[in-house]
Amino acid sequence: MAAGTEDWQHFRSFGGRTPLGEITALAADARYVYAFTASGGARYDKLREKWDFSYPLQTPVFTADFIALDRYNGDIYFVSGSRLHPFHPLSGIWYTPVEFPAPIRQLAFEDRVIAARTDRAIYLCDRWNSAITGSDRGAASFAWVNGGSLDRIRGDDRLGFLWPYSVQDRWAILHPITALAFEPATQYVWAAYAGLGLWKYDQMTRSGVQITKGFLASANVIAAHGSGTRIGLAGQGGVTLYDEDSGQWQQLDRLFNLDLAGREIRTLAFDSAEIFIGTGDGIVALAADDDFARSITRFDGLPDSRIDCLALAGDSLWVGTDEGIALYRRAVGSVVRDWPGLRHVIVNGIACGRGRVYVATSRGAFFIDTADSMRLGRFPLEGPAQLRSELRAVVADDSLVWWLAPEGLLGLNTATGEWQRHERSGNYAAGQGLALAADSRNVWLGTDAGLACFDKASGIWQTYHAGDGLLDETVTAVWSANGYVWAGGKNGASRFHWKK
Repeated sequence: MAAGTEDWQHFRSFGGRTPLGEITALAADARYVYAFTASGGARYDKLREKWDFSYPLQTPVFTADFIALDRYNGDIYFVSGSRLHPFHPLSGIWYTPVEFPAPIRQLAFEDRVIAARTDRAIYLCDRWNSAITGSDRGAASFAWVNGGSLDRIRGDDRLGFLWPYSVQDRWAILHPITALAFEPATQYVWAAYAGLGLWKYDQMTRSGVQITKGFLASANVIAAHGSGTRIGLAGQGGVTLYDEDSGQWQQLDRLFNLDLAGREIRTLAFDSAEIFIGTGDGIVALAADDDFARSITRFDGLPDSRIDCLALAGDSLWVGTDEGIALYRRAVGSVVRDWPGLRHVIVNGIACGRGRVYVATSRGAFFIDTADSMRLGRFPLEGPAQLRSELRAVVADDSLVWWLAPEGLLGLNTATGEWQRHERSGNYAAGQGLALAADSRNVWLGTDAGLACFDKASGIWQTYHAGDGLLDETVTAVWSANGYVWAGGKNGASRFHWKK
């Protein structure tokens, strides 16, 4: 299963509503679009249709009115009031700012001078010595660039289709424009919207395409879940859903009646009908084709509103909290919490399989027998000692049940009752276990020092680190389905096509 770094794909937040992702400034030339967020930037190669995050773009510490790209030397100029701040994107160096006598409205670039149009007059800045002089040339003799000032939309009827507030629908308030850039010598304009990312529009046809499709709604990935051909990734800021069949990406951040960006998202579960998002303040539930959310909290019968894990099995939604476990009956909307043995126990993981619900907790391994009056049971003393200590996760894989301990992996064959033990020391060169997933061939362990893979047929372990293509060394969420494994961390998600 050896793989090169080129076999990995990375997905991260950019152009969304998180503090890391929302685009605040744009500039475009014939080849690239430069996009800046609160934490940095990236450039988009229009020819290759690919984003480059290795380019050293830096976000200014000040608020820019607009930015403009100098076609002569490739510098980007940030305008803030009467100040012009030059930035060289290739080296990542900021040059000494230039002060003009009045606030700058537009810029024009020529081989010897930079012209600034103000409400008072037109001024010229000498490129060699930065001297400022008044201009006696008429305004029509300059090729003005305003870098995409949002004021231009309000004053130009031809661009009215870009301005959300002229539409006055619910998207106007949810997704205002945050930055704008006009592509030189073409009819194309680039617009960034809060929560919708970067779009490219044709001014002639008014048709647009989303360029940040494929980016995450969240700044990090703390939970991953899949159903059918869909994968869901959740973290600070929202939830991203991706359908591998259609290639469609859906970002859930600000819903009709709820802002997910303000919630502590901790876990996720969904099927074709409903989406359940576990947070630090209960469950956010919504229909799969809707954006109107409802809440399920301790006031509805949950043991606690801090949700640690979720598991879906038909009509049953199993809920793990800091104070035990509960069953939410979806059809009737009621909660069952009748397991005294799990009161005041942190439930870290739940898995459903073969008439049992397996529960990984801060006090070891439990099961609920759904075929025997929902009886709660514990595994016998002859099992591995780790079963009576903290367990981080559990997955049911056909006749096998896998339990993740901080220092190893335990496997139970439910048909024979046999256990297998894989200690971290001596089996896989990774850190303490944080997340767990299984597929037809492998068991995947997300750890605080890499992603470990156990081949069930051969018994061979393999570990992936940042040098192998992993985006984050600390893997807080993992999911494997349809030949791909997804590993989430603080910077986003990595995807690896292991079947190749």
